[in-house]
Amino acid sequence: MILLAAAADANAVINPGFEDAGGWEVVLRSGALGGGESDASRAKSGARSMKLAKENGLGCVILRTAGPIRAQAGITYTFRGWFHSENAPVSSALFFRVGGKDDNLRYDAIDGSAGWMSQSLLINSPADRWEKRLITYKSAKDQEIYLHIVLYGNPCSVWLDDMEFTARIEAQRTYWFFLD
Repeated sequence: MILLAAAADANAVINPGFEDAGGWEVVLRSGALGGGESDASRAKSGARSMKLAKENGLGCVILRTAGPIRAQAGITYTFRGWFHSENAPVSSALFFRVGGKDDNLRYDAIDGSAGWMSQSLLINSPADRWEKRLITYKSAKDQEIYLHIVLYGNPCSVWLDDMEFTARIEAQRTYWFFLD
């Protein structure tokens, strides 16, 4: 008999459903116009979501955690969330990234899935449908990180909801031997 046991840490994101104020901040980079605000007109769960809007072709709009999250060395983390968009041009992109507070969001410890079109293009969908986005992250050292959601597009809007940053604890195998 093989017994598999797995456990995962609790969600490390403060205000993951954007139901309350706080936990996140909006940053405009490289001449971007736009912003972000809590929105009660649409939500995947709960009563609110975060609406990010990009109003010009320059730069990007970034939604990032307001405070750092502690990442332990050697642990694989999953950063996942849901998004909805209806007006994004085909050139729009939505990236989930992990990094420092003000860095350029490039690092070596990201898995290959983050470069796939399915994890970068901003997909439009019907009014009642939400799309899932996720990446994994593994640090070589204990460190404080920030979660970043980066919006490129001209112009476009995206609603975000139900953000998660959790550790994936590898399954442990327990073997039971019965001897006669």
